[in-house]
Amino acid sequence: MTAQVPLESWQVGPWNRWAYVHVDEVVEPVPVTRGDAPVSELERGSGDVDDLVKPLLETAYVDGLSVVHRGRLVAEHYRAEMTETSLHLSQSVGKSVLGLLVGILAARELLDPGEPVTERVPEAGDSGYAGATVQHLLDMTAAIDFVEDYAVDFWRYDVACGWHPPVEGADARTILEFLPTIGPADWRHGQRFHYATPNTDLLGLVAERAAGAPLAEVIAEELWGPLGAERDARVTVDPAGTAAIDLNQDGTRYFDYHHTPDDTLDKVSAQSLAVVGDVVLGALPAIERHLSGAR
Repeated sequence: MTAQVPLESWQVGPWNRWAYVHVDEVVEPVPVTRGDAPVSELERGSGDVDDLVKPLLETAYVDGLSVVHRGRLVAEHYRAEMTETSLHLSQSVGKSVLGLLVGILAARELLDPGEPVTERVPEAGDSGYAGATVQHLLDMTAAIDFVEDYAVDFWRYDVACGWHPPVEGADARTILEFLPTIGPADWRHGQRFHYATPNTDLLGLVAERAAGAPLAEVIAEELWGPLGAERDARVTVDPAGTAAIDLNQDGTRYFDYHHTPDDTLDKVSAQSLAVVGDVVLGALPAIERHLSGAR
């Protein structure tokens, strides 16, 4: 790796515009191969939406944007460092990919959503995850005391994942070392929604142990290849090789509050709300025509 950005700052501007499409030059990835299955071609079409997406491209620090309507690609744009062949950091989209994979493994009866997670990952047996099930991880309802606060000390988890340089006082240097340090919350598993990225990385460990192979290989065989993906993907891993499915968002402006109790509309800039509002208002006539025609 030949990183051009500091490891402690690659997820914030201005570094992230380069780093998000050069992830393999910043942190350690492993390939998710597409295999030799046929590519699922996406038909191109005209959607006359350029006027709607133009404000986003000009004001929202967009790297890439595509619009798919009724199975056809009607808009595709790239900015900054990104091209149509770039691999871009997916962030929390990775949670959905893992959720789909767990659904596949459950359908194949390789795991049970109701099973305790500590049966597969006993290393977390004395942590706040004791008594939690796979379903609790999927639903983000595990009762743990981990707080997803990017503005305070989320960097400690970044250190464990290899996404931040070692810091004195952050003793966990891998995900499996960090998970046992998470304690229980003062409510029961399943009682409330509580967003926490370690849930997903623990779920990844459950999935690979259920399937008997590294997570990247399981995603490739069970999902990425059969999906007909056009190109290989990558998953980042911690220093011990455990997959770090995704981590914190851009730590500037609104994302300081992302997934916290203070994640409210007043934290979003007026300009961003205006751009989204203009897009929605512009789309409403087309939506109304579509609904009218469906009646």
